[in-house]
Amino acid sequence: MKINFTHLKINLLLICAFSLFGNYSFGQIAQWDLTSTGTPSTVDLNIDASDFNSGSGITVISYAATGAYSNGWSTSAIDLNDYFEIYVTPNAGFIINVSELNFSERRSGTGIRDYQVRWSLDDFATSTTIATI
Repeated sequence: MKINFTHLKINLLLICAFSLFGNYSFGQIAQWDLTSTGTPSTVDLNIDASDFNSGSGITVISYAATGAYSNGWSTSAIDLNDYFEIYVTPNAGFIINVSELNFSERRSGTGIRDYQVRWSLDDFATSTTIATI
């Protein structure tokens, strides 16, 4: 699963459920603190989680005590080259059922006004928007 955060500055926490042979467990599967690096700070043993990445339309990601940020966002409309993204993939034999996605964002007075949170199973050949803000 690839989750694309279009027009967004975030701290991210994924809450998901796993399934294996009919046994279920619930809990946090991955967390990105984003204060000094884009590497996930917590990853469940049964998944693979990518580093926090950005699209080609914005500047290189910077990290600070308040989280990750980047400049160069389009302010007039959603630009499909302006995004932050993560990948979360279950290991063989496991299924991820995302039941909750937690993040925070902040914007400057001259920054972006709108953003979307999307997910995809096919590297964004198609995607589903789960929030437009």
